[in-house]
Amino acid sequence: SLLCVLLFSPLLTFGQLGGEDSFEFLKLATNARTVGLGGVNVSSGNADVNMFTANPALLTDKTDRFFSFAYHSYYAGIGNSSLAYVHDFEKYGTWGFSMQYLNYGKFDSFDASGNSLGDFSASDYAFAITHSKKLGVYTLGMTAKFVGSSIGSYSASGIFFDIGGTFKHPTKDFTAALVFKNLGFSLGNFTPNSEFNMPFDLTLG
Repeated sequence: SLLCVLLFSPLLTFGQLGGEDSFEFLKLATNARTVGLGGVNVSSGNADVNMFTANPALLTDKTDRFFSFAYHSYYAGIGNSSLAYVHDFEKYGTWGFSMQYLNYGKFDSFDASGNSLGDFSASDYAFAITHSKKLGVYTLGMTAKFVGSSIGSYSASGIFFDIGGTFKHPTKDFTAALVFKNLGFSLGNFTPNSEFNMPFDLTLG
């Protein structure tokens, strides 16, 4: 069995490509609780203001005026920052506002001959607004996101939507949820020849 693992391990290392979709950073967990749940959560809310960023149907008025800031430090000085805030406007319902920002730091730049051109920076960011509606034992929610990436003088952006739903049993401790994430389109890519691959994700929990 060890021989089979060694033989087929090159086929399992596609993660070394650095991601096959555009705006892959949207799949990163943005808060400690989601990280603790393995990086994916679509059904567990428990009055945590951050949870609507994973599934818009987890947005609830129980977190009205709750605010969260999180920062995760990765290797090589990469930082992942996120904000989340919920406000119940009563007449207009409950709305969530969130932001994610990844800073990759500065890099040395050189021309084709090896001459230094100074340095450049790279970053990813997303601004989102979320709304949900409770219908008995069901809750439906949707998030609209403006997403962007920049590498030096090059940039890319897009509009994406998350659509989610939850079912909470009225008497038992049981919740089921389904979310369609990152449905959308590109507003502009790094170069005219850059390929756009929608970072779609479907999760049932």
